[in-house]
Amino acid sequence: MKPRHRFCSVLLLLAACGFVHAQTPSIVIVVKLFDYTQTSATDQAIGTPSYLVSVTFPTAVPANTTVQLVGPVSLAIPRVSGTSYEWGRGYTTEAALELSLPDGNYTLAVSGGGTASSTPVTILSRPRFQPVLITNYNELQALTSSTFRINWQPVVGGAITDSIDIAGRRGNTNIFSSPTLGQPGALNGRSATYGLTNIDIEPGETLSSFLVFTRYAFSTANGGATAVAVSNGFSVNFSIRRLALIAPTIVSQPQTVTVAAGSTAALNVEATGAGLSYQWRKDGTNLSGATTPALLLGNVQTANAGIYSVVVSNPAGSASSANAALGVIPAAGPPARIVNLAIRTTSGSGNQTLIAGFVVGGAGTLGAKPLLVRAVGPALTGFGVPGVLLDPRLEIFSSTARVAENDNWGGDAQVMSITSNVGAFALSPATSRDAALYVPNLSSAAYTAQISGVGGASGIVLAEVYDATPAASFDATTPRLINVSARSTVGTGGDLLIAGFVIAGPAARTVLIRAVGPSLANFGVAGALSDPQLSLFSGSGRLLGNDDWGGNAALAGGFTGVGAFSLPAASRDAAVIVTLPPGSYTAQVSGANNTTGVALVEVYEVL
Repeated sequence: MKPRHRFCSVLLLLAACGFVHAQTPSIVIVVKLFDYTQTSATDQAIGTPSYLVSVTFPTAVPANTTVQLVGPVSLAIPRVSGTSYEWGRGYTTEAALELSLPDGNYTLAVSGGGTASSTPVTILSRPRFQPVLITNYNELQALTSSTFRINWQPVVGGAITDSIDIAGRRGNTNIFSSPTLGQPGALNGRSATYGLTNIDIEPGETLSSFLVFTRYAFSTANGGATAVAVSNGFSVNFSIRRLALIAPTIVSQPQTVTVAAGSTAALNVEATGAGLSYQWRKDGTNLSGATTPALLLGNVQTANAGIYSVVVSNPAGSASSANAALGVIPAAGPPARIVNLAIRTTSGSGNQTLIAGFVVGGAGTLGAKPLLVRAVGPALTGFGVPGVLLDPRLEIFSSTARVAENDNWGGDAQVMSITSNVGAFALSPATSRDAALYVPNLSSAAYTAQISGVGGASGIVLAEVYDATPAASFDATTPRLINVSARSTVGTGGDLLIAGFVIAGPAARTVLIRAVGPSLANFGVAGALSDPQLSLFSGSGRLLGNDDWGGNAALAGGFTGVGAFSLPAASRDAAVIVTLPPGSYTAQVSGANNTTGVALVEVYEVL
């Protein structure tokens, strides 16, 4: 049985039980154990429950000695060595275990060699302990070194008199084991973490490991000469995998950009490999503290202009990026800005309603904002899109107040004129059931455009928000689209969540892009995508991607700077901060391993 070493530690603890006749046992241990296997960060599979009976004598007993546990059932206990007897067995179900070794009063019958002794054992009926979860399970599947910690949930009702043992095995050999009962540093029922240093686990190797929790009830028999320990508990089996180290490979290079003085610039690199470290350089000189995949430069001035590169390293080697030039121009004229958001996804009604959010404003801006908002369904058939939403309905809300709505645009002349001005494709024919609204005077605030299918229908729809301010009249005080977002269901294949956006102006614009899945559960969203992956494209060329933002400090500061809600450091949400020249871009959200669920894609301007 996997936890046998734990019972041996109990034997050591109870070894000083007294000098008695060789036929009288000095220690009796009876254990019921329930077995689980952790299969993911949140799931466990129920394994085989088991029991073990161990009997130890102070000195060797004759070979013809027999030992039996006699009570509601009788169990013969085979000899293991000259001084110990041990018997254990696993069962497919808890009921089968209880049938084989039910709770009750037992005696230990020892016969042979001309004498006999009887040691009472009571197997108590006690509540079954809830197994704990290894809380850094994902981290343990992707170790990059031989030094690491194992973290788990505190045992419900755990006490300092309980014991916890952790071990990892290669075959039948223990590679590591926590201190056993009675040793310095031994774990108890209130422990929830254990650190290991320089463990012999090789790159590319997976170790079979387990955590065993046991609670013992101690008593004595035979006039105090025999110690009896009756126990129950659980074991949690899990794996630990150390990644095979290969030299880094750069898959996305930092890009040359020109920004306005006083703005933020972000240079990015994306690399594959385990245990990566980063060192950014300017004009060939290392930048102090610039050791993350994204280099953020705030309030850039002409002194920041130059040639940037990054070296990505791990113990297996290093890779140097291409050079990227950062240019800085005076902050004159209209600012770089987001002028369009387009979301193509499936929309319906109820929980399938497509919700696109946008925020109008910006520091130092004033006045009203004109926008063109469209919900395109039937017109998509002209682009070869199958399964479109035949009759979308569009509603615009400020908080819970509906400020505008449309069902069938009806060839509206003003919509047609603004459509041409902003460079959107024409809706045709005028009798189509696409929806569109021109809203000339939205004040600075947050809004949502909600698109549903009339009559409960569902299908592919394109939601669009256009800045309708003429480029010639745009200046630093003109309200902007400072945040655009959309929440929808992410499917597979052609049913991904795809957000298109356009940057306009005389220079590049730094934006924060997020694909939020698991953290939506904190807002009561059901069916959230458990592991979103984010990819950014310019045309058909992939610029950058992220899978798990990893608690990056620069990103966390970016969240705070733009007023975005925080994400747990260990969450599997995705995020990037990137500086983009004027042009059109798409952010694609997919589920890792083709998983599906609800996700939120967001694009924020970063000052």
